[in-house]
Amino acid sequence: MNLDYTNYIKIQNIIKFLTKSIGATPSVVYEINNIIERWRISENNNIQATNTMLRELKEKFSEIETSDMEKIVKQVNLIWNLDCHYQIEKVHVNYKRNKLIINDLEFRLTPKLKTLLSLTSIEKTVRCYLKYLSINSGHQQWGLVQSHYDYLYDICGVRNEGFASPMNSRLIGKVGAKFCSLFPETDEVFGSIGSFFSNHLYNQSGNWIINPPFIESIIDLMADKILTELDECLKIKKEIMCFILLPSWEDTSGFRKLIVSKFYTQRFNLKRYKFHMEDQDGNVFLSKTNCIYLVISPSPIFLDFDALSRTFS
Repeated sequence: MNLDYTNYIKIQNIIKFLTKSIGATPSVVYEINNIIERWRISENNNIQATNTMLRELKEKFSEIETSDMEKIVKQVNLIWNLDCHYQIEKVHVNYKRNKLIINDLEFRLTPKLKTLLSLTSIEKTVRCYLKYLSINSGHQQWGLVQSHYDYLYDICGVRNEGFASPMNSRLIGKVGAKFCSLFPETDEVFGSIGSFFSNHLYNQSGNWIINPPFIESIIDLMADKILTELDECLKIKKEIMCFILLPSWEDTSGFRKLIVSKFYTQRFNLKRYKFHMEDQDGNVFLSKTNCIYLVISPSPIFLDFDALSRTFS
C-alpha cells in the first residue's frame, strides 16, 4: 500500500511539473491528465508507452519545440523513477464530513467508495483506491450509464465486464456478475477475475460488455483476442455475445478487424452530445466524444436492437 501511495505522490508531482512547464489552463490540464493516465495504463498492460507519451505531448502542444519537449519527458521519467518512499501514517473515514483521509490528503467519499467499504475492510478498500490513484485513474474509467448495463444484464444475459475496475464496475454486486481488471491483487475481493487478456471469454457463463481504455494499442490487442476467442467458441459450439464500446477511430487496426470479421453483427453510431456517459463517481453527462458500439457474436442473435438503442440516450 505504501508503494501505491508513493506512486500517487509521484504522479501528482509529474502533473505539477507538466502544468508548470506547459500551462495550467483547464484545457491543458485536461489533456495532461489524459496523457498521463494513458501512459500508466499502457505500462501496466506491459506496453512500452514512453515514446507514445512523447508523441502525444508533441501533438497536443505543438507550439513547444521538439527538443524542449524531449527534455520535459526526460524529467517526467526522472520523477517517476526517483528512488523515494512515502509512508502511510493515518487512514480514516469521516462519514459526517464525507471524506476519506489518508495522511494529510482528503478525498471525497463517493457513493462508489461507500459501496466498496460496505463489501470489505477499510484497509482493502484504501489499498484498491490507491492502486487506481497511482495510475491517475480518471477519464479512462468512464463508460455508458448504469441503466444501459442493467438492460444488458436483465435482457441480454450479460454477466461479464472486460476492462472494468472496482471503481467503475456497473455489474458489481449483481448475482453471477464478474469483471476483468488491471489489478487482481487488490480487486479480487470485489469480484475481479483478473486481466481481460489472461481470461478466456468462453470459460465464463453469460455474455460480455467490453469497454476498453481508449488507447489504440490496447484496442488492437483486444480485437485480436476477441476474434481468436470467438473462433474457439465456434469450434466448441459456445453461444456468446460481445457488446463493445469504442471511440470512433474507424481508421485504426483494431476497429477494422472487428468490423470486417465474420462475427460482426450490429453497429450503433453514438454521436457526441446525443448520448450519455457516466464517470466512476456516478455522475452522468452528455458525451463530448463520438463513439461506436458494436455487437459481435459467432451465433445468430435475436435481440430487439431498437430497444437496445434507446438505452444510449
